[in-house]
Amino acid sequence: MQASTYNIEFINTTPVTANYNAQVDALLAQDADAELDELTEQFVNEYALQDASADNIGGLIVYTREDTVVAVYDYETFVGWVV
Repeated sequence: MQASTYNIEFINTTPVTANYNAQVDALLAQDADAELDELTEQFVNEYALQDASADNIGGLIVYTREDTVVAVYDYETFVGWVV
């Protein structure tokens, strides 16, 4: 599925499912920038997305199963939505 065909407008009006900002603040206080990437993996694990296809469209990772969007993760603001 190409990025232009994703119907992810729901993220603009839907409350986030996962918010890792408190963890980000703690990591930054410890100068642990490298660990910020692990929050994406945490999102995948917490919401059982290991079997979903992941498409990084720049700032967002769109997770799909059988061409259906099941989750979106914003790795710039450390929040995610699960459909």
